[in-house]
Amino acid sequence: MRRQPGHRRTVIRLKRGSTGIICILLLVVCVVATAAATTNTTDTSVSYTVLPYVALSIGPADCAARDQQMLVFPSLTDEDWQRGYVEQSESVDLRVVANTSWTLTAELLAPVRWIGTGAGPGQAPILSWAILPGDAYTDLTCDAVRNPQFVSSGDRGVHQLSLRYRVDLRLFAANAMEIETVEAVVLYTVVAD
Repeated sequence: MRRQPGHRRTVIRLKRGSTGIICILLLVVCVVATAAATTNTTDTSVSYTVLPYVALSIGPADCAARDQQMLVFPSLTDEDWQRGYVEQSESVDLRVVANTSWTLTAELLAPVRWIGTGAGPGQAPILSWAILPGDAYTDLTCDAVRNPQFVSSGDRGVHQLSLRYRVDLRLFAANAMEIETVEAVVLYTVVAD
């Protein structure tokens, strides 16, 4: 092929190391072109709220949760009469699961009743509770009927509480009666603070 007058051929001769410079220049041109193409962006913000959650169950942790617990008191002995009270044979195990701080209350739904023979008390028997181990007993008297009383509070997490109940026998005439049953319905309520 003959060259025509006025046409020049341009030859680019690359020296060693100049290949990398050309690649970098091409990369910079691509990045600038991409940035120019993506200038129309939209920012989106997402917000969420975690609602407070509190749950209460009755029963041992290794058993299915219940919503009721029967208090069982052993047969009265002379020692119980001398001591002035009878304790229930098993504790009431409560489990609170919460993602916030909480407060637990207890209230009587009706005055404590007794069923038995002989001379009974002139007023409703006094039912008391204590958190095990070693807490002092607190009375659930007639004042607690439909009037919640503070039991415990805590922060988020899983909390196990064991309550023991007892009935005050000092209101009863010793040896003048036989107590067959003491009935009380206790309502526990846990609320998020």
